[in-house]
Amino acid sequence: MKHLTKLLATGLIALAAQGTQAQTVNAWNLSRDMMNSSTQGPVWYFMSQDMSQDLNAKGGSYTLMNQYQSSCRNDVSTQCWLNTLYNTLYIGVIKPTTTAPTPYNLPRGAIHLHPDDTQRAVIGWKAPRAGTFLFSGMIASLNQCGWYPDGLVWALKTSTQTLRAPSQVTAMGEITFTQSVTLSAGSMVYLSIDKNQSYSCDGATVDLIVTTSN
Repeated sequence: MKHLTKLLATGLIALAAQGTQAQTVNAWNLSRDMMNSSTQGPVWYFMSQDMSQDLNAKGGSYTLMNQYQSSCRNDVSTQCWLNTLYNTLYIGVIKPTTTAPTPYNLPRGAIHLHPDDTQRAVIGWKAPRAGTFLFSGMIASLNQCGWYPDGLVWALKTSTQTLRAPSQVTAMGEITFTQSVTLSAGSMVYLSIDKNQSYSCDGATVDLIVTTSN
């Protein structure tokens, strides 16, 4: 797949081998950290947001996903967070040691997710201290359904700022971004993945790395 080749070239996605990579105090890697944890927080949070809330608006309310599954909906290759009230909503990662077939033939360590008809999939990051942080990310569409290939919509926000206004990722397309933001300790940054018009074929792969020199 074209976007996976580009991901490997840029190094944005962590293709983890066996074992645990030590986390530095100045860098947080979504792929690595999600593979090594089965809890929410203290930095990464896996959430949803009702689509009745304006994606263009600052802030908003978010709901923590309520269930962790070590085999995501019986898929032994993936561990994930999901909300049991919604059929297609989840945020997962391919296990670092899996030998099973993987969704979309994704590599070990790949994050993949799906919004629901009424709920956005949201990855939250909580600043562990005050400082200026650089967010480096990638979002790629994994589905192209013959009946409605309309892609995804994404946005990056804090409770008080719109860092990246909602924009589209076309079906089977991808985007990369970098965004610097100054935060106080405990501030949240939200990466939201929304359906476009249809939610039927909105599988996505995401990578996110946060760094600071503070």
